[in-house]
Amino acid sequence: MTVLKVALLHPLLTVACGDDANVLALAHRAHERGLDVDAVVVHGSEPVPTADIYLLGGSGQTGVRALAEQLTESDVFSDQVDAGAVVLAVDAGMDALGRGMVDERGQILAPGLSVLGFTSARGPLQDASVVTMPVPDLGLPAMSGWVQHRVALRPDPDTDPFVELEVGHSDRGRHDGVHSGRIIGTRLHGPILGRNPEVADLLLAWATARNVADWEQLPEGPQERARDARVAEDRAAAPRVSVKKKRLPA
Repeated sequence: MTVLKVALLHPLLTVACGDDANVLALAHRAHERGLDVDAVVVHGSEPVPTADIYLLGGSGQTGVRALAEQLTESDVFSDQVDAGAVVLAVDAGMDALGRGMVDERGQILAPGLSVLGFTSARGPLQDASVVTMPVPDLGLPAMSGWVQHRVALRPDPDTDPFVELEVGHSDRGRHDGVHSGRIIGTRLHGPILGRNPEVADLLLAWATARNVADWEQLPEGPQERARDARVAEDRAAAPRVSVKKKRLPA
């Protein structure tokens, strides 16, 4: 059985949002795929280990600087990312991978790791459930999540978003997060892998050098049914946009 090393990095440096449950969700999905997970949680001054998949999470900007500083104490994380390690970075974890938090003049207040091409700035409050558009190329259906932040991403022109939103707004307006190579940065909590196991499939496919489209279709479980029900609820509750009909000439 293939064993994947998964590392959850410094979850106590940011405000807890349940994203540590992504480890459990990923391990469960891996088992269903005939894979085994060796998971480790890194705290305090513990060294960052080599891993196939890194998970970063949390919320709140106060922890972004501490998380970035902790990850730069050694070259292991950056070296592993350069070598193709898979990364899921949620909210504050994603901000730590950018170039840093900036003020209204664009001056960096708290530097990040510069792994991803964006800066983060203070933005309007986003606090609501969201529904994403499907991303067929990544094997992702319409997904459910919730966002709660005051951050606006300022991406480089060639920095792709992770997903487009059907319902709600996030750090890039009607788009959310960043996708670059084998790195996903997103604001979607839930936890995202618990609500949307297809994202776990994507991470596992990348970590095992497979095409996600080649995964065997697993039977629908309670996670998918709960997610699909929430997607339907959020769609039904979304504000309707009225469209004025054009009057045809007589």
